[in-house]
Amino acid sequence: MSHYKAPPTTVEEQIALLESRGMLIKDHHVATQFLKQVSYYRFAGYALPFEKHFPRKRTHRYKPSTSFEMVTQLYEFDRDLRGILLRAIERIEITFRSQICFHAANITKDSHWTTDMRQFDSRFDFARYIEKIQIEVDRSSEPFIEYYQETYDTPEIPASWMLIEILGFGTWSRVYKSLRSDDIRRRVADYFSISSHLLESWIEAITILRNICAHHGRTWNRASLTLPKMTNRMKRLYPESSISRSRIIILLDVIHELLQPIAESQSAFTNEISELLLNYPSIPRHPMGMNRTVPNSTTNIRDLIIS
Repeated sequence: MSHYKAPPTTVEEQIALLESRGMLIKDHHVATQFLKQVSYYRFAGYALPFEKHFPRKRTHRYKPSTSFEMVTQLYEFDRDLRGILLRAIERIEITFRSQICFHAANITKDSHWTTDMRQFDSRFDFARYIEKIQIEVDRSSEPFIEYYQETYDTPEIPASWMLIEILGFGTWSRVYKSLRSDDIRRRVADYFSISSHLLESWIEAITILRNICAHHGRTWNRASLTLPKMTNRMKRLYPESSISRSRIIILLDVIHELLQPIAESQSAFTNEISELLLNYPSIPRHPMGMNRTVPNSTTNIRDLIIS
């Protein structure tokens, strides 16, 4: 282990460093303002695809004609992509947790099934889950939570249909995964027209993607995304040897499928992705697992897969 020695630098020094490495910067004022807002370290992450690379070794030199504007455009593309993904995942999340609550409450005939240990299997850390619920209830300022606490002594924790409004996507993903009732799991999955084991995997994968997007993480060329379980159709489209199997395209496909039963959401998602690609024609698509098909309003997500 060695000691980290990189000293802090001024924005002017950062710009000079980029230029010394071969990046073209025609407007220093624009570059200065951008780096003050975004930070050099974050910018440098988006500049990595423009570096000259040798196997397993960085050169810290940029390819000829690489400009500051090219990198900022990639940054803006990724920001817009995250916005599209968050909007789509929001629709899925709200529908998913509503379906869980509806079916679980009606099958168990219990408004507070969420706090009944008997509803969960042995994989579930029930104590930690209850602690998480209590934290969220205590810090919530939602009027319906405050009303419940002021009006009712027992049960101490509010009803399940109140909890769906304050617990996060990750919690509901774990709840679904650990439900003892196959009937509840199947009914929720039936809404999305897939099996329960697929839904469990898909929800877990897009929950991780949502967290990356919500924390403004780089998304467009991320290769370490959680791989969801695949249908036979997907296995044919994404063979193990294909780059697309470890790229964002497969999660775009999953999101597209999960949006199918949600009114107008699937077409809206496809249109937004198509418009994004049209607005940024110079962005490399290979790192996303996409080909160079020119999208339009009727383009299916699967039409963009690298074959």
